[in-house]
Amino acid sequence: MQGGGTNEKEGKEIAPVSEGRWKFLPVLDSRNRKIKGLSQRNGRIYGTIWVSRGDARSSCRRFPLLDEDGRAVITISAAKTSYERLRGKAREEKLPLAGQKPSLADFAAEYLTSASTQSKRPRTIKKEGQSLGLWVAVCGSIKIDKISTPTIRLYIEKRLKGTLMKGRRIYAAASPRTVAIDIIALRNVLKTALDAGFIREIPRFPKLKVPPPSRRSLVSDIDFQRLIAGCSKKSPSGEPVTKNGLQLKDLLLLYDACGARETEAYSIAWKHIDFLGKKLWLGADPDFDATISHGSTGIGGTSKNRRSRSVEFNSQLETHLLEMKDRRDQNSVWLFPSPKRGKIDRPVISLRESLNLVRDPLRLNDFGFHDCRHRFASRCVMAGIDYMTIAKWLGHQDGGILVGKVYGHLSDEHRKRMAQRLNGTF
Repeated sequence: MQGGGTNEKEGKEIAPVSEGRWKFLPVLDSRNRKIKGLSQRNGRIYGTIWVSRGDARSSCRRFPLLDEDGRAVITISAAKTSYERLRGKAREEKLPLAGQKPSLADFAAEYLTSASTQSKRPRTIKKEGQSLGLWVAVCGSIKIDKISTPTIRLYIEKRLKGTLMKGRRIYAAASPRTVAIDIIALRNVLKTALDAGFIREIPRFPKLKVPPPSRRSLVSDIDFQRLIAGCSKKSPSGEPVTKNGLQLKDLLLLYDACGARETEAYSIAWKHIDFLGKKLWLGADPDFDATISHGSTGIGGTSKNRRSRSVEFNSQLETHLLEMKDRRDQNSVWLFPSPKRGKIDRPVISLRESLNLVRDPLRLNDFGFHDCRHRFASRCVMAGIDYMTIAKWLGHQDGGILVGKVYGHLSDEHRKRMAQRLNGTF
């Protein structure tokens, strides 16, 4: 017997053929005739489709025939129906992709080590890795082409409800904003899988209601001066509250005078300051020389958007930088050298621990370094500086839209002064 036949009616099951275990054999109808396009092997029925190879030639591919519920067909009539659906997908170019597909865990690991991912900032790579680690904990064994909307919805539910488990750890319920970051990480992986030819389309992501970030209160001048004074305070035993008090004070005053991001300030070298041209460069590479003409924006660098930028001196910034210069550490090229650098000259990594030691006794627990950036932007707005200029100083590339939406906090006193301008104008 060379092929599988049926009884007289096509609705009955196709008899399995033992000779077809390792090679494809034709499927025969009730009159023992070969059915075009159908074959069988190892008890399963396949449909043959000619597909384009992309080089002006076509090749033959066999696809296992399934019913609408995803189960293998067992009758000729079901096989014919499934084969017609397969041919329809071929006409619409929606055939399943060929080849073995990696699991989400394997492809996520490959994504994180790829050149395009490694070109991102280290903090971005770290955050993506943490998010993808949670995705892998939920659905890491699933093939990359089988990641579907229900799979994504399951992850979101676990993350929001606090039932996601990784190893022996159960993660607490996450906010919608945190889950949105996780979704971005998975979408990046699926986009890469799409480019690699492992999937034909990215599944639909469920809509997630993410509330807008709350507007932080503007830190008053009084509270800011309390923080500055707190950097020099001593504990009841006579020891300084923090050994890095002077460095922390210098850092806070710098943030307040130029609106730098936290990590940008740590990486400022003295050669990034042009005292003659009265410019401070933020996010510049270590070998950048500010005394050479660069316009107002540099390429590369360590800033968030990979573009260094200059901030023109205001009187507060110039006075502070000159005062720091008079007492600079001559053995370091950095404005904020690491106190534990040893023989290697390197900048400080973080002063957040020192900030906590200063702010907590003052009951300013909500204060963070980023609040100084808000203060700077708000003071610029209240001084009447145009949004485009403020945006350039802050390193935004939207022409000032974000300044007006988020950073432009206005004090009550300022609003009262603005209201007085309307007196007598009606």
